Amino acid sequence: MVTLSPEASLYSFTVVHPSPKTGQPPFTLAYADFPEQVRVLGRLKLPEGACPMIGARLRVELDATAGGEQTYVFVPVQ
Repeated sequence: MVTLSPEASLYSFTVVHPSPKTGQPPFTLAYADFPEQVRVLGRLKLPEGACPMIGARLRVELDATAGGEQTYVFVPVQ
Protein backbone atom coordinates (compact mmCIF):
# COMPACT_ATOMS: atom_id res chain seq x y z
CA MET A 1 0.00 0.00 0.00
CA VAL A 2 1.22 3.50 -0.83
CA THR A 3 0.06 6.58 1.05
CA LEU A 4 -0.43 9.42 -1.42
CA SER A 5 -0.13 13.16 -0.94
CA PRO A 6 -3.39 15.14 -0.94
CA GLU A 7 -2.43 16.93 -4.18
CA ALA A 8 -1.31 15.81 -7.64
CA SER A 9 -0.68 17.44 -11.01
CA LEU A 10 -2.68 16.88 -14.20
CA TYR A 11 -0.61 14.76 -16.60
CA SER A 12 -3.20 14.13 -19.33
CA PHE A 13 -6.96 14.04 -19.90
CA THR A 14 -9.64 13.04 -22.38
CA VAL A 15 -13.35 13.76 -22.68
CA VAL A 16 -15.48 10.63 -23.01
CA HIS A 17 -18.73 10.92 -24.98
CA PRO A 18 -20.98 7.95 -24.08
CA SER A 19 -23.42 6.65 -26.68
CA PRO A 20 -26.54 8.85 -26.87
CA LYS A 21 -28.57 5.71 -26.11
CA THR A 22 -27.18 5.69 -22.55
CA GLY A 23 -28.44 9.18 -21.74
CA GLN A 24 -25.17 9.87 -19.93
CA PRO A 25 -23.50 13.25 -20.42
CA PRO A 26 -19.85 13.53 -21.50
CA PHE A 27 -17.29 13.27 -18.70
CA THR A 28 -13.57 13.87 -18.33
CA LEU A 29 -11.00 11.22 -17.38
CA ALA A 30 -7.59 12.33 -16.18
CA TYR A 31 -4.18 10.92 -15.35
CA ALA A 32 -2.78 12.63 -12.27
CA ASP A 33 0.84 12.44 -11.14
CA PHE A 34 1.46 12.31 -7.39
CA PRO A 35 4.79 13.31 -5.79
CA GLU A 36 5.30 9.67 -4.74
CA GLN A 37 5.97 8.78 -8.41
CA VAL A 38 2.49 7.26 -8.83
CA ARG A 39 0.17 8.05 -11.76
CA VAL A 40 -3.57 7.50 -11.17
CA LEU A 41 -6.49 7.45 -13.64
CA GLY A 42 -9.81 8.87 -12.49
CA ARG A 43 -12.68 11.20 -13.27
CA LEU A 44 -11.95 14.91 -13.33
CA LYS A 45 -14.76 17.09 -11.98
CA LEU A 46 -14.55 20.65 -13.30
CA PRO A 47 -16.64 23.75 -12.66
CA GLU A 48 -19.10 24.58 -15.46
CA GLY A 49 -17.25 26.02 -18.46
CA ALA A 50 -13.77 25.27 -17.09
CA CYS A 51 -11.10 23.77 -19.34
CA PRO A 52 -8.46 21.37 -17.96
CA MET A 53 -4.86 22.56 -18.13
CA ILE A 54 -1.90 20.17 -18.17
CA GLY A 55 0.16 20.66 -15.01
CA ALA A 56 -2.79 22.04 -13.01
CA ARG A 57 -2.82 21.13 -9.33
CA LEU A 58 -5.53 18.62 -8.39
CA ARG A 59 -6.82 17.13 -5.17
CA VAL A 60 -8.92 14.03 -4.54
CA GLU A 61 -12.47 14.42 -3.21
CA LEU A 62 -15.26 12.03 -2.35
CA ASP A 63 -18.26 12.39 -4.69
CA ALA A 64 -21.49 10.53 -5.48
CA THR A 65 -22.37 8.89 -8.79
CA ALA A 66 -25.76 9.41 -10.47
CA GLY A 67 -26.82 6.16 -8.75
CA GLY A 68 -25.82 7.50 -5.33
CA GLU A 69 -22.67 5.38 -4.93
CA GLN A 70 -19.59 6.93 -3.32
CA THR A 71 -16.59 7.46 -5.61
CA TYR A 72 -13.42 9.52 -5.75
CA VAL A 73 -12.84 12.32 -8.26
CA PHE A 74 -10.07 14.78 -9.03
CA VAL A 75 -10.92 18.47 -8.63
CA PRO A 76 -8.77 21.52 -9.40
CA VAL A 77 -7.09 23.22 -6.45
CA GLN A 78 -8.47 26.75 -6.15
